[in-house]
Amino acid sequence: MYAAHFVIFLCVLLQRFAPLTLGLYVLFVAGQIVRARIEERKLAATFPEYEAYRRTTGMFFPRLFQNA
Repeated sequence: MYAAHFVIFLCVLLQRFAPLTLGLYVLFVAGQIVRARIEERKLAATFPEYEAYRRTTGMFFPRLFQNA
């Protein structure tokens, strides 16, 4: 969901590019990062197995290569 929002709003930014929209996009991305970190802490506290899942999955985009 986060990745889709990043892409959608990036497309809107590119259509209506201006310093203001660029600033708003940067604020949006920063806010989503903070929100995702809070959400991950809550998930880890509620579901102990979430930590193992988080180590193998990207925060916003899927990991293409796993560490061996």
